[in-house]
Amino acid sequence: MLVHTGLMILCGMISYALADDLAERGTGGRLLSEFITAFGYAAPFICAAALLMILIPGEAREPMRLRPAGGIDTVLVVIAGIGITYGAAYLNSLFVSFIDFSGVYEDTAIHDPTDIVSAFLQTALVPAFCEEFLFRGCICSQLLPYGKKTAVIGSALLFALMHANFQQFFYTFAAGIVLGLAYTGSGSIWPGTFMHLFNNMMSIPDEWFRAFLGPEPASLAGSFLEAAVLIAGLAAAAVLIIRRKGRVLSDGGAVPHAVKEMPHYVNVPRLYFAPTVIVFAAVSVAEGGLAVIMSLL
Repeated sequence: MLVHTGLMILCGMISYALADDLAERGTGGRLLSEFITAFGYAAPFICAAALLMILIPGEAREPMRLRPAGGIDTVLVVIAGIGITYGAAYLNSLFVSFIDFSGVYEDTAIHDPTDIVSAFLQTALVPAFCEEFLFRGCICSQLLPYGKKTAVIGSALLFALMHANFQQFFYTFAAGIVLGLAYTGSGSIWPGTFMHLFNNMMSIPDEWFRAFLGPEPASLAGSFLEAAVLIAGLAAAAVLIIRRKGRVLSDGGAVPHAVKEMPHYVNVPRLYFAPTVIVFAAVSVAEGGLAVIMSLL
């Protein structure tokens, strides 16, 4: 995670410097600049995942579980997870409503179709695949031998800290829990990836509504969309609870049964208090705290 943080800062500086120059060269240049920015975001995740796999001995390495996951239960889990994480985002906004972050974190600006493509690429597609690849496919997998709870909570905590955003900390931690449960319950990275993708996409219609419909119609349309997502999520969760009745997902819930057992003497709390984790947490808290201070000034 420390390597990821350092590369994010470096790649961000390089990609945005190149992107700003290209953005002034018409639509083609703007699209190319968006792809460069997206690659600058993806590269640290790929490098961090590769380093993690290199550092873990082959005999102790857990697979990423890239196989497809099907069945009606998996579909219900995805819909329910989307509703739950969207509800967590709403609660999160209530928790931080007393702080004005508008001057610190910029919203996605949508003025034409090019901006929609850019928003989808940078806000939804690349983050969903890259973040699930690292946090569920790699980190959660490698923590599974320490227990399912340790894997889900540990990967969710690192996921929340990685964003270094106090405005969204509760939301990203809750979302990490939901995504981790989807991963460990389905035995596949893909249900969580599609869940993550859809949740990130939800910010795009809001910006589109504001850009093309005006403030009042945009607010109404956004409210209807939010209500539809929440109702669909609650309905899917209710149906899933009725269907499951103590059963695992229809694909067999392979993850909890396929991991290697750790020796009994392994001290799980040491995972959370390793020096590198402490440093990474301190850096993330410092970044998030700086944003809070800036918003209060």
